[in-house]
Amino acid sequence: MMKISDSLLIDFIVSLLVGGSWLAVSEAASLKELVEGARKEGQLNVMLPSTATPELVKGLEAAMNKYYGLNVKVSYTGAGSYSKIVSIAVTEQRVGTTPTFDATVGYDAHITSMTDAGALESIQNWKELVPKGTPIDDKSISPAVLKNTAFKFVDDFFIVVYNTRLISKADLPKKLADYGNPKYKGKFSVLPSIVTLSMALLVYDKEKVLDIYRSWGKNEPKLLAGTQGVDRLVLGDLLMVPFATDYLYYLRKDAGDPVGITVIQDL
Repeated sequence: MMKISDSLLIDFIVSLLVGGSWLAVSEAASLKELVEGARKEGQLNVMLPSTATPELVKGLEAAMNKYYGLNVKVSYTGAGSYSKIVSIAVTEQRVGTTPTFDATVGYDAHITSMTDAGALESIQNWKELVPKGTPIDDKSISPAVLKNTAFKFVDDFFIVVYNTRLISKADLPKKLADYGNPKYKGKFSVLPSIVTLSMALLVYDKEKVLDIYRSWGKNEPKLLAGTQGVDRLVLGDLLMVPFATDYLYYLRKDAGDPVGITVIQDL
């Protein structure tokens, strides 16, 4: 799997199948049957990141068709707002109309919302449908919280920017739970949005995630956007800003500010 920096990977790590539209997937008992089902369908309608280009899609289409001996046409739409995609999928599910798209990309929070509404097709036997060589024992391919409705297509990592004058890299929290250590009370910020924070559900079960973030709350972190957090860090008000971006790091580094960069190790 390729690695992409957090600031570049706005569209996260999962793709999913919307129920009722591409029945070949849910009905296929083997990869061979899946390929034959795709051959009969002839077209795949997908939502992709808005940064996708026609050239990119044509390249993916050609590679897929060559690998499986198909002639499937991939029709795509730029996703734009993932919240809008959720609204479309859930509404279509509730009124019983044919889904607009077969697959989409999105964050885990969007996927769980669609799953709760019954708008996604669960592929219980997905391990039997993947290409030879896929590391099917890798639990991160389809974390349990996604209930076999969604699958990652890329790995990501999450950045921590810190003030090198106030704390050393060795003294920084290593994992999410470490931010609950009382010695960090009032010394870091968190993002207003829960979308990024909810990605911990891809690693831990819900109760563990809630316990981690309750411990954060006891440390009274500042509620700030990434840019504001790094601004306060440079002024010396904060030790570190988890879930920042490499863009903010390089911007401040180039300006000569005392910033360092590391990652959250359990994400």
